[in-house]
Amino acid sequence: MTDEESEWCSNLKEASRLSCEEDYDLYKQAAQRLSMSNDLEVLRTMFGCFSDVEAGEIQHALIDACETFPDEIYVRILISEGQTFARNSPWWFNHVIHVMLNTGTCLDVLYSCYTTLSVEKRRWLLSTVAKLAEEREKYAVIHRSLRAMEEGVRG
Repeated sequence: MTDEESEWCSNLKEASRLSCEEDYDLYKQAAQRLSMSNDLEVLRTMFGCFSDVEAGEIQHALIDACETFPDEIYVRILISEGQTFARNSPWWFNHVIHVMLNTGTCLDVLYSCYTTLSVEKRRWLLSTVAKLAEEREKYAVIHRSLRAMEEGVRG
């Protein structure tokens, strides 16, 4: 992470409380600046700055910024930070996981890296997708594919 990225990450963290008009302005500006990065730690920080507080549309700026990262980075960091992200901001995590599973290239990355994940991450991911599978058949298909991969890992 560059010094400038580090500064903007700090600004984003500070502004993520979204308690006054200045926070909103800084949050949006930080999201825009950080969207130009490809650094893993920048994206990790960005995922940590979502909040389910009622803040209107401002957090869409951060969603848009996160989605500018290459799919390989986006998927791996989302999986890496997913449990914390889901605990800290369930609504936004749910939005982001749906986007990942509905984007063909992201789904390809997920399938390609699944067997390299730790047992804990694979269990969490299977559980998360299983819950989504109750909503739509498309997610049930994804869940079955991941389960088959899991059985292959266990041998």
